[in-house]
Amino acid sequence: MLGAVAARAPLRRRLPGQRALASVASPARLEIIEQLQAHGPASVSALAAGIGRAPDSLYYHLRELQRAGFVEMQAQSGARRSGPGRNGATVRLTAPDFAVGAARPAPAEHPARRRAARALLRLAGRELEAAPAPAPGRRGASVVRVKAWLGPRELEQARRLLRSLDRLLAGCHARTEGRDLYAFTHVFVPLQPKVRKRS
Repeated sequence: MLGAVAARAPLRRRLPGQRALASVASPARLEIIEQLQAHGPASVSALAAGIGRAPDSLYYHLRELQRAGFVEMQAQSGARRSGPGRNGATVRLTAPDFAVGAARPAPAEHPARRRAARALLRLAGRELEAAPAPAPGRRGASVVRVKAWLGPRELEQARRLLRSLDRLLAGCHARTEGRDLYAFTHVFVPLQPKVRKRS
């Protein structure tokens, strides 16, 4: 899916179940995860400043992300822990990247997966609207939509290319000199061909 974390944390952690899917069915929570991936652990105030939201608006979302296993809160020494991120606690991800939902989802999970996908698309639309004009010599946003008839061979090739791109981008969460921040969202879905009615 969807960053400095503990060195022993797995590269990608799978969080199955309805709670994890419900947690990412919110653009605000997706922004929190992506901000932590890009910039590492942060206080709630720094996290809020990074995504342009009020700190008080994040506590509910942080609790939901904590319950689902995405984040953990580490209180500073001597700080009383009364809630997610309060009293100077640091928010951090439990893994650099996540796979959400079951590897082979049951039909009952499909509505939650669709809600999570709609949240991703809403966030992508907001990012497209807010995208800055490209600097000289740099390319701006790229938007592509293609429908294609695929057989088993072409389908496997397409999925292999998407997995390769996913691995490439998952290894680039850390902010380093000379890199610009980009967002990539893809939806690859089988369609039911429309049957034309005879006139």
